[in-house]
Amino acid sequence: MNSEDFRKTNEGIKKYAHFDNRVSLKNDEVWKYVTNPNQIRVHAFYPFISFEKLCPKYSHKKNKLKDKKRPLSYSAHIDRCIYQYYAYLINEKYNMRAELDGINECAVAYRNNLHKNNVDFANRAYEFIMKNKECYIIAGDFKEFFNSLNHEYLKERLCDLFGCAQLSDDYYAVFKSITKYSSCMLEDILSYFGLKNRAYEKAEKFRRDQAAQINYAHLSERLDNIKNIMKNLHLPPEKAMEALGIPAADFQKYRSQL
Repeated sequence: MNSEDFRKTNEGIKKYAHFDNRVSLKNDEVWKYVTNPNQIRVHAFYPFISFEKLCPKYSHKKNKLKDKKRPLSYSAHIDRCIYQYYAYLINEKYNMRAELDGINECAVAYRNNLHKNNVDFANRAYEFIMKNKECYIIAGDFKEFFNSLNHEYLKERLCDLFGCAQLSDDYYAVFKSITKYSSCMLEDILSYFGLKNRAYEKAEKFRRDQAAQINYAHLSERLDNIKNIMKNLHLPPEKAMEALGIPAADFQKYRSQL
């Protein structure tokens, strides 16, 4: 992808509020600034705004939702444009390196030149499994992967990718801004201006709605099981509920729904 194509596909403006004005790569002055290494090497990056996002997760074991907090941060608008452009430059280098090292078909994460998504990659994996009588499948997850990255090693890998002994001033400025950054908590900013956390309220409503749907689905499944046992084994409701291991204290709840 050439730089103009990249610009066209990433020229949208973001509507979130931050410390600076909303800008995008579509603006000629912004594009000229972002693509000038001499500007970037002395650019003063804004602090990130950080918050904890509520991510309700369903527990099959406990049959209920549990709240998981995910720490997130987002950059100022001009900084976002810089990160977009330098991510594009690094990705272009990485795409060429993947082909050169013969890993183009297996290193598929964060690639912009394969023109496929997770469904395509999963389908390829399933097709491979079906064609082979035996194969090993390794499924894994790195806990807090990005938070635990060794920054010195990451910088070494970037230097290796670019074939240099040390990063140029502009690349180092970008690298330093995301490894040694400052941030302000969204909650503190909202509190200072007397504003409500709409995102948190929305997440809470979603959690309540999901919990209600899970409870309804669980109740419907239990009722169907009770009815099937009553019909197939010719048992009264109480005996059917006993067979399913339903506590006696809950008999009336299910009996009223039959």
